[in-house]
Amino acid sequence: MLKLDPEDQRNLGEADPGVVEAVPGYWGRNGSTFVWFEKIEAARFADLMAMAWAQVAPKRLLAAVSAGVYKGG
Repeated sequence: MLKLDPEDQRNLGEADPGVVEAVPGYWGRNGSTFVWFEKIEAARFADLMAMAWAQVAPKRLLAAVSAGVYKGG
């Protein structure tokens, strides 16, 4: 499960039906998203993980990573 922006969740679910789906109920309406690993390419899943991380990451860390200042570790 990933937490995506609800608009991204909707768009991705329409583009990849059966691969990306909103979690049923309240959680799904707020961006909680099922991703079926066996149906998605690894690179595409990595992109979705980055999108989900950007939704919840501290703003300073997100800015540092986006600027290339922080490489992890």
